[in-house]
Amino acid sequence: MDAISIVLMLFGVLELSNVLVLYLAPGSKRGNSVGFFDAYEKSKSDPEIHALVTYLVNWVAGTKLIAKRSEWKGSMEWSTLPSE
Repeated sequence: MDAISIVLMLFGVLELSNVLVLYLAPGSKRGNSVGFFDAYEKSKSDPEIHALVTYLVNWVAGTKLIAKRSEWKGSMEWSTLPSE
């Protein structure tokens, strides 16, 4: 296993952990969560706004999962192509 493969695997693990933090603890201050923003805490006072913010956070996490899945699927298909 070469260095680039190790770096890409570490990046994949980091991105998956960011997605888990977004889904399971969006108010956290770790990873890519939104706990750093004062507006997230303020949105909790208005249920409609907080529902929108929660939807958007979950949407971002979902698009990260889709991007990761297509990246992994693409790399698997690429590696199985016959060489010329």
